[in-house]
Amino acid sequence: MYGAVALGTLLIFVEPAHFKEESRGLGEALVIAGLLGLTVDSYLKRSLVREIGMLALRTLFGANAPQEYIDCLSDSLRDVTLVSLANDYSLRLEPTDKDALKVISEVRVELINVSTQTWESTNPQLAASKAGADPSQFTAYEITTRQPQVGQRAVSSFSQRFSIEENPEMAEAQEPTRDGTIILNREQLRGWKSAVVEPGGSASIRMKAITSQPRQGGMPFVTRTPALRLVLRVSGPALTDLEVVPYVGSHALQSGGSSDGTTRHGGPLDFRYDFVQAQSTIRVEWAPRAKRRCKDSLQSPGLSRALKRQKRRRLDLS
Repeated sequence: MYGAVALGTLLIFVEPAHFKEESRGLGEALVIAGLLGLTVDSYLKRSLVREIGMLALRTLFGANAPQEYIDCLSDSLRDVTLVSLANDYSLRLEPTDKDALKVISEVRVELINVSTQTWESTNPQLAASKAGADPSQFTAYEITTRQPQVGQRAVSSFSQRFSIEENPEMAEAQEPTRDGTIILNREQLRGWKSAVVEPGGSASIRMKAITSQPRQGGMPFVTRTPALRLVLRVSGPALTDLEVVPYVGSHALQSGGSSDGTTRHGGPLDFRYDFVQAQSTIRVEWAPRAKRRCKDSLQSPGLSRALKRQKRRRLDLS
């Protein structure tokens, strides 16, 4: 800052012959910038950042929002440790009998530690089975941690992979809770090491699992962190006879290949959503497809009534 003031003063008073006007303007700008840097203390800078942040929140969430709401939003954002760049969910629905489905799920998450504290990953949880005798079960778990780059050094990363075929102890490491939710105790896996990410580092997590669900039911996923993008793909032979609608909160998602979010010929369904807050729930719901008994039932009720009125009018005219 002192250097900027000194250089600016020199440019103002020396006034080189070849660029006199440009020199004076540049000198004045350097003096102003230097004085601001010297006089605006750190408290005022932090206060300015807070004011800008509050203004951004009020702009994003409503100019008429009560101050208490804005304050709560600010506090909740301050506690954010992780942000997910992408949450990818994949479900395969397979029929087992007339009342149950085998649901093969895969979840991929890309995380960044946006805080100033070291983050340690927690044991994953799996939704309970609601049909059949078999409980839910993790079949594979992978995590890769990457530490932030320091200078010109390469990024340090560490990967751990476990599957129930190669790690039989994985079956014993899964603990059910009272409501049937399954927790994978990774400390019981042979060779497991604590997964830690320094500030600015990242982590990739992949989980595969099997659950048993009713033919009319669904499966929830909870986003522990804010996620910038959600991608959901539903596939499997059971789609031929099912209608599938996912929800983010109360918002129903629409499939990219269909206007009403349902499958036509049992093909896979793709859904996308841009942003969710931490602790949001994604519910994938399905139900048996209603059988069509006649051609008119394919049309909306209003359209069917209009066609019937036209038919009666033609009979009257004859």
